[in-house]
Amino acid sequence: MVTVQVPVRVDDDIPPSADGTTLTNTATMTADNATDKQSSAAVTLSVPSTLGATTTKSITPDGGPNVVGTETTATVTGTNSSNVPVTSMVISDPVLDDDGNPPAAGNPFTYLEVNRLADTDPITWPEGADTVQVRAYDSSTGEWVDGPVVDNPGNPSLPASVDPGDITGVQLIFTSTSEPAIPAGATGGVSVVLDQKTLVPDDEIPLTITNFADTTVTDADGDEARSDPASATYRIPANEIDVTAGKSFDPSVVHAGDPSTVTLKGGNASDDPLDSLTVTEPASAALNPLAAGGGMTFTQMGSGDPTDPATSGIVWPDSATSATITYSCAGTPAAPLTTTTANTLPAPPADCDPVTGFSVTFTGSINPGAEATVPFVVTTDTDQTLEESYHLNMVRVTGQRGANTGDDTAIAVLKTIADRIAVDVGKRVYPSSIPAYPGQIVTVQLSGRLLPFPDSTVDAQQIIVQDPQDFAGDEWYDSFNPQAVTATPVPACSTLTVQYTSDAGGTWADVPGMEAIHGATIYNGVIPDDIGAAADGIRFVYTADPAGADCSGVSRPGRP
Repeated sequence: MVTVQVPVRVDDDIPPSADGTTLTNTATMTADNATDKQSSAAVTLSVPSTLGATTTKSITPDGGPNVVGTETTATVTGTNSSNVPVTSMVISDPVLDDDGNPPAAGNPFTYLEVNRLADTDPITWPEGADTVQVRAYDSSTGEWVDGPVVDNPGNPSLPASVDPGDITGVQLIFTSTSEPAIPAGATGGVSVVLDQKTLVPDDEIPLTITNFADTTVTDADGDEARSDPASATYRIPANEIDVTAGKSFDPSVVHAGDPSTVTLKGGNASDDPLDSLTVTEPASAALNPLAAGGGMTFTQMGSGDPTDPATSGIVWPDSATSATITYSCAGTPAAPLTTTTANTLPAPPADCDPVTGFSVTFTGSINPGAEATVPFVVTTDTDQTLEESYHLNMVRVTGQRGANTGDDTAIAVLKTIADRIAVDVGKRVYPSSIPAYPGQIVTVQLSGRLLPFPDSTVDAQQIIVQDPQDFAGDEWYDSFNPQAVTATPVPACSTLTVQYTSDAGGTWADVPGMEAIHGATIYNGVIPDDIGAAADGIRFVYTADPAGADCSGVSRPGRP
């Protein structure tokens, strides 16, 4: 004997009308050497009616400034999640107390006033509904007031006799007065425009208003089911707006005439989004290094290749949707320039010369913690009377939410250094002591190098290492005669000439055979006896080769 078991399941969406239906299943067995056999089994369906509803709720935008009249739109939808049609669907906002009235405590309409139904598509009609009505709870009388009943596909209205400021509850009633009724899965909804009807006291903000709504469905027998509440929130932020400002120069110390990249930063340090974030450079006309005589000139917006926006280094704050920049041209504002291309800013107008400042406003819902970065390049002036000059510069960042603003400033200093050369010299004598007999040999090591930036700001064409520094009172050459130059480096792209003086530096002459020794090399040479005996000073003159090929024409800092 063979037994075959086949599990079966009733469809999930089988209607309650199938309740009590008997389903008969007949199986047939066939064999090649036997007569066919059949057998049947019956099952009676039990499909009870189940009433249910679901609700969704949203508020857009989900927050706004503490300003009377600020608008938002609340949208509530209710769905018949029963497995049977219903004759009515009632959406209540807020969820009513057991007595059928809106709650007094925590009522969202304490601060948000029911202004009107939405201007566009205020109603979503559920399938099967043929009428709709809006009811409003009048807190001044403690009564529900019915609005007019409107046939599908019209739009209902709030009851005209109720002052919007007194409405603390709203119901939307869809009904079906004929077959077919509102079927399972049908969804209806309403969008209501709310506005802030009174200022929230300072000690209550920031304030988050939580709004609950639910849906009740009723069938032809008068049985009803109520959905779980759905909620949405609306936040009224504090009036105080916190922003951060930042500014830096890179490099912060330059040779007069060289460029530097200025990086401006502005951030939202508030707990709530901003409507706009503005970066103003400079913050004060009194501290404007871009103005005439200020010491620097605007070169370009962005820090990278002007033809490649991807290298600009410009960063918009998170959720900004546009940026508007207004350049100041020789102190006069130009026409604003707007872009919606993220992380870019328009270049100055062609006739904006010189650029003496600018203001960038980022708009959108600027998220908490969002930060803007605005780099630009300046070129410092070549002419300055002081050897070192300090250029103080301030940026201002302003955040705005509704009518409220907050700002912050940051200061950075750029140091510019005029042309100057600084050298480092050294001298060693060894051995440090010798017997007092003629013919003793002493080795003197002299060193000299051009100090790097910022000690030196320009390259040198010639470096002279001289001994002694001061001839007055120097007795070294009274006791010692220079005999030879040994193991002396001559860098590439330069020449060395060794010179001597016999009149305390009044005149200098080349040591024969030690003229224009070309590097790179290590030089060794003997000084003639007559010159060594006459010399009361010696010097090493390093001269850079003319520019060309691999030579720059100068001696770089750090080299002899």
